[in-house]
Amino acid sequence: KPAAKKPAAKKPAAKKPAAKKKPAAKEKPAAPTSVAVMVVGVRGAGVTTLVSALAPGVERQTSASSQIAEAMLDALPKKKSAKQGVAVWSHPTTVEGVEVAVHDVPGDGRSSDEKDYDDVRFSLLLGALQAAQVIVHAIDATDADPERMGARLDRWIYGGGHDFHARVIPVLTKCDRSTDAQRAPLLAVWKDACSVSATTGEGIEALRHAIAEAARAVGDGPAPWPEERETLNELQLELLARVASPTCDGPGLAELLRAGLAKGEVLGLVVLREGAVTFAGAKGDFALHGLRTLGRLDANVWDADTLHVRTAKSSQAKRLAERFEKAWGAVESAVVADCVVRARWASEGITAAPSTDPRTVQELQLELIRRGGFNAFRGERIAASLKEHRALWRAVMFGRPRVTMVDGRNRFEMPTWLNPVNEICDDGWNADTLWVVAPDEFAAAKVRALGETHWFADDVQTLDADEAKRWCDVDAPAVVVQLWWD
Repeated sequence: KPAAKKPAAKKPAAKKPAAKKKPAAKEKPAAPTSVAVMVVGVRGAGVTTLVSALAPGVERQTSASSQIAEAMLDALPKKKSAKQGVAVWSHPTTVEGVEVAVHDVPGDGRSSDEKDYDDVRFSLLLGALQAAQVIVHAIDATDADPERMGARLDRWIYGGGHDFHARVIPVLTKCDRSTDAQRAPLLAVWKDACSVSATTGEGIEALRHAIAEAARAVGDGPAPWPEERETLNELQLELLARVASPTCDGPGLAELLRAGLAKGEVLGLVVLREGAVTFAGAKGDFALHGLRTLGRLDANVWDADTLHVRTAKSSQAKRLAERFEKAWGAVESAVVADCVVRARWASEGITAAPSTDPRTVQELQLELIRRGGFNAFRGERIAASLKEHRALWRAVMFGRPRVTMVDGRNRFEMPTWLNPVNEICDDGWNADTLWVVAPDEFAAAKVRALGETHWFADDVQTLDADEAKRWCDVDAPAVVVQLWWD
């Protein structure tokens, strides 16, 4: 009987959560009534003057939205004294009936690669971008190198993914002191940019209208992802159907795998030219034929010889590997990972198979680029930029080379080569390297500049003429630029 009474003795404890609910509800902070508009730019871009023009006569106050940035500053033990002189100020105002708080974010201190770098200002910038609902990116049109300086902030806005939670409005400042010729190349990159002069008032009303429109859209949440007309597997099937050779029936293989996808036996596939990067210590080299698809892309030939297929079951992978070799002419076929088959056909005599799809192989590659997206790689942005600068390149391809590591006598493959065939099963294209064939060195220099400034590549290299010929089947004066994202 005493044991039976114990549950009854616990009844008062059940009342405690209910008693705590009322104070918690009273302490809940009210939802902000204004939209956080962060005005950002490199030092000297005219951010403070622009904020004053957007909110004339408004007394500034300490920005509540800088609390995130203040928390970041607390992690910087050496710069705490600088917080007194560097802060984010808020200017509450109304724009076309919409209540906004326009925040004056200090320049990020990157007016050159190393000069004037200030970790306090940079931390404030990152905190402001995180708290922003609307980002106004001020680009100094009178700067000696305005495109590169504007791209510094783009790297943190777009490369950091802040445009997913905030609307971004690019602005060319000091238009009263810049010429049409100076602004033309900037407007080619930032097509929706407003041109303003904070001192004369030119363009300020247009910018206020853009801010009001962006602020009204904040409550709608992020823009929905566009409906894709085809899966990435279907894009790979179309590439496979373009391959024809004495030993490889690409269209027939595409139909075989399309049936497997419909039955759920095949989950994903990737068709490419087999090749690898071999690293031994600090040295690296490509297999001689790894990128030869680049040499014939502009002739509408997908010069691929290798297929990776992921199946639903390991038993299906074994049967498919045998079928590729015995019935479909593969020179080698094997299960190389759990449920993943690698099959290779002879590369001699590959030609373009006819297709009812009006797109070229290059257009299919651009679609793969557009559908890519991870970390700082922004497929939509890069594909649009490539189309805009079509005169700068002859062929372009986005993929992930197979990497082999050599440690003494031991040789082993890095598992990252599995990423594309694994993630394409969920309609994701996991690649990290972009190869661009430029017609000459002049165009290659412009491609490298785009890669560094607007595509946010972590590493940009140019293959020498011998490498371009051996690895990519590309003859001089054409130049191959290789861009890699971490």
